[in-house]
Amino acid sequence: MGRPVQIWRVSAAGQVSSVLLACAFIFLAAAPLWAPDYPGSRQQSVGSAPPASPTPSWVISISGPAGSTVLPLSTAQQHGPSAVTIPRTGASSGPLPGWAAFLWATACLLVAGLCVRSAFSLRVTLTATEVVIKNMFRSHRLSLAEISSVASGYYGTVFTLRDGTRVTARAVQKSNLARWTETKTRADQLIDAIGDAAHGE
Repeated sequence: MGRPVQIWRVSAAGQVSSVLLACAFIFLAAAPLWAPDYPGSRQQSVGSAPPASPTPSWVISISGPAGSTVLPLSTAQQHGPSAVTIPRTGASSGPLPGWAAFLWATACLLVAGLCVRSAFSLRVTLTATEVVIKNMFRSHRLSLAEISSVASGYYGTVFTLRDGTRVTARAVQKSNLARWTETKTRADQLIDAIGDAAHGE
């Protein structure tokens, strides 16, 4: 009877963190939909009569950039119709234009999709004769006979072939803390299982 197929996927903690990250990017993608109209992009209309407030209202001079001379409302009115609508200047630029919001949402949703894909599609499959590695964008089929060594690391499990080629399986990783404390992890179990399969145990 042949050796049963063994599959290692991304850990539950890794899946949860990837899904949460995807949700964060989905939230960011929708952010332009409810982005407030920041004061820096608003326009202030100056009426024909000064407000009834006992304190003077201030507006930025129509001819100056941010930080230029600020005139009281009564003085601004003396400039005639050209001072009726005065755009406020400042660091805020208001809501994104339509094309920029579309590009922003597309980029955020793309990253969210990659996060979900990395959580549920990455895996290492061990059979009686080979190891099948599925990464984000590429898959590898490695014969047990061509594998020279296997090592676990922070970025994944590294397979070194007899010709010197290295292939990293991103699904199974070993944290630096686990290495420092010499804690046995799923990566070590994978290496042991590959060793047993290679020796026919």
